[in-house]
Amino acid sequence: MKPAMLMLLAMFVSIPQTSGRVQEQPDIAIQNFEWGFDRQESFIQRIDYTAERSGRPEDRLPLESTSNSEMGNITRQTVTRTEAYALVKNVGTRTTKAVEWEYIFFSDTDDQKELKRYKFRNKIKIAPGETKFLSKDVKDRAVSRRQKVQIIRIEYSDNSVWQRAESKSDL
Repeated sequence: MKPAMLMLLAMFVSIPQTSGRVQEQPDIAIQNFEWGFDRQESFIQRIDYTAERSGRPEDRLPLESTSNSEMGNITRQTVTRTEAYALVKNVGTRTTKAVEWEYIFFSDTDDQKELKRYKFRNKIKIAPGETKFLSKDVKDRAVSRRQKVQIIRIEYSDNSVWQRAESKSDL
């Protein structure tokens, strides 16, 4: 009887135990965030003299300048994009492959009365300890000065997923 009991006990102990506790906080820590950040990017390329664009100064695109260089005639264009961003740090032990996040505007100091919520998704690899920007282009102006960013879902490179538990306000 003792060997059977020991065998049963050994089988029970060897079964992997799963924790009943769900991870409440994400492995991505928000360092900073901003809505309506203007980012300018400049592009340089050779001038393409086609029928649509003659190369004459009056036919240039807005903010386009030209110059001669050893590459021939080139053009420089500046594009301004307005974006929402969150600077985040992976404080966990797994590498991410995608992060879903929300930018929330409130009307009160207690952050109880929500005015507007925007949901975004970035496919982004963030290794443990790395800090990166999550960003998306936006057209709307900030609805309020009272703002919050929260991580709602993380997909990891090992195909596991963390997801924020739904609160009463989400239902």
